[in-house]
Amino acid sequence: MLLYWSEFFSNYERYGRWILSFHILLVLLSNLFLYFIHVPIAFKFGFSVSILSGIAGTILAGYYENYIGDKIWPAIPWEWGVRFLKDFFDLAYGSVIPGVISLIIITSVVLVLTILWYSRWEGRVIQE
Repeated sequence: MLLYWSEFFSNYERYGRWILSFHILLVLLSNLFLYFIHVPIAFKFGFSVSILSGIAGTILAGYYENYIGDKIWPAIPWEWGVRFLKDFFDLAYGSVIPGVISLIIITSVVLVLTILWYSRWEGRVIQE
């Protein structure tokens, strides 16, 4: 844990505030997709389905964190934040540009679909 903090401060001194701010923003935006997808799932199918999909995504992110996921990680939203942080700490082997492109496209599509779904959603209907 101490090694990570020393890497953090050495990167901060080396790259400055702009690069640090960019990486923090990138990690926050990468998690924004998860909010956009889990809230409608929770409203439509219930919180247990949303929790189960989050657990499954976390397990996939752990599985694809090694060399197995080096080519497929831009398609797994749970892996985005991990890969962006690895890039910041200079632990990444490849480029994160495909992940940034994937982040922008997939998050934009899901945001539009979520807005459309919320505009038509009238709450749960109770039939007596």
